[in-house]
Amino acid sequence: ATEGGAACHVLCLDQATGKILWDKEVFQQELKRKENKNSFATPTPCTDGRRIYASFADGSFVALNLDGEIAWVNRDYPFY
Repeated sequence: ATEGGAACHVLCLDQATGKILWDKEVFQQELKRKENKNSFATPTPCTDGRRIYASFADGSFVALNLDGEIAWVNRDYPFY
């Protein structure tokens, strides 16, 4: 999360070099309370080998394909 936590990004890194292959802003989130030891992008993304799934501090979820294109966004369930 950048811009003070509002801009939510998913990044793809080269496993061998750590080089950023792509950096996709997926949405802007509404900033709410967060734990002091966390950031607004604390959860680690996961993959099923076909898509990448990520969640953010406001409860929003996103799925991207492996090329960084957004497959879907779900912001229907606000969560803290």
